[in-house]
Amino acid sequence: MSNKMLLSDQAQGTMLVVSAAMTFAMVALAVDKTTLPSTAAAETRFFICWLLSMGFMAMYRRERKLHLFGPPDIRWALVLRGFLTCGFVLLWWAALPMAPLGDCIAVIYCSPLLTVIFSRVILGEKMLGVWPIQALLATAGMCLIIQPPWLLKAFGQVPAETFSGDADYTLAIVAMLFSAILPVATKQTKDASWIEVEHVTSFLAVFVMIPLMHCAKLAMGGNPVLVLPEISNTEVGLVILAGIGSFVGVAMQTQGYQMADPGKASMFCYLEIPFAYFLQLVCTTQDSIPMSSMIGSLLVLLACLLGAVARLKISQKEIEEKKLPLLA
Repeated sequence: MSNKMLLSDQAQGTMLVVSAAMTFAMVALAVDKTTLPSTAAAETRFFICWLLSMGFMAMYRRERKLHLFGPPDIRWALVLRGFLTCGFVLLWWAALPMAPLGDCIAVIYCSPLLTVIFSRVILGEKMLGVWPIQALLATAGMCLIIQPPWLLKAFGQVPAETFSGDADYTLAIVAMLFSAILPVATKQTKDASWIEVEHVTSFLAVFVMIPLMHCAKLAMGGNPVLVLPEISNTEVGLVILAGIGSFVGVAMQTQGYQMADPGKASMFCYLEIPFAYFLQLVCTTQDSIPMSSMIGSLLVLLACLLGAVARLKISQKEIEEKKLPLLA
């Protein structure tokens, strides 16, 4: 019974993680259609998530015995996860102007591969035997889709975009490390409700990290980061939808990583890549998808399918091994 329950948790958790990735792709599409500066959009998004989490907290606090900042014994894990989530967003946006976009995305999409390693070292999670093949397929597919400038130069090709000045990948690498450790930190919050996790993350972003960044920017003589420009009612609606979508996505992601092994579930996040291209084809003015991107998407899907088949075989083997003593 316990093995079946664990397998059920793994399957359900993985489906939640995949659903969250798809939701985040749709949120990115909504945000991409607005002219709101990224930091102001993040503050708005986190503020909407905080309001929603407070609403759920008010409805279920007594029934589920919730704490505003989570159970005292794992409060450190909730704060750590909130710090990693906010830190990733802020580092990622700061990294984009410092290096070619293709290179930055290539760096970020290395995080699921590192999550598997972190899960092994920190949580003792067993790696799937097919993980090296998954990593190879996912990396190859990612490079075909993104076509990072450094890879094109290595093969004597001219990058489609240029970058003026010396590229600095420091913040992109740190953001990738934040993203890689995030699923492992989320697993440590499994004894907390997703409502508590969401509230802590949104609270830290709205009232601590982004305001501190705003004050630091002003102290160094820079431009304010929270200045709101004039935007249309349509854009206001898109930002609100993005905030609600982020809330739903984070809720699913939190529950998914709490239920499933982070390393195995995180590899399925690569499904976001072909889904994002589907949204791009359907919801934007682009008429077609390059052949290299289509091939890359197929490789990514193959990597995910390989992991799913391997996990299914392990599940069947565990069920059969449990039945053997009963038959004897």
